[in-house]
Amino acid sequence: MRSCFCLMAVASLLFAGFGFAHLGNATAPDDPPTISDIMKEVMKPGMLRKAMNGEATDEEKIQILDVLITLTEHEPPQGEADAWKARTTQLMTDYAKFLVGREGAAEALRTSSNCKSCHNEFKP
Repeated sequence: MRSCFCLMAVASLLFAGFGFAHLGNATAPDDPPTISDIMKEVMKPGMLRKAMNGEATDEEKIQILDVLITLTEHEPPQGEADAWKARTTQLMTDYAKFLVGREGAAEALRTSSNCKSCHNEFKP
């Protein structure tokens, strides 16, 4: 029941307009953040790690989810598009499971958020 409530709360916050509206170098207010923007704003400074350590605010947690959703919508700079979609969707799903407190989600998120494994396949 708690998981269902949390997932509904996350979804309602996203639809209410929370999110990383204009990250970094996005060219216009309606442009989604680029992969580079996402890496610079969320992954490199440890925003995801902050959430995993229980130090992120509720707003930051929702922002991260929004950005991970956007990441799944991009095409990879190199590598197979299907593999990219699978990898980024797994990361987003693991993070959502982590947010709602699913058992084993923290370990799954640590695995799916491994920078090197993704960079080896998709970063030019």
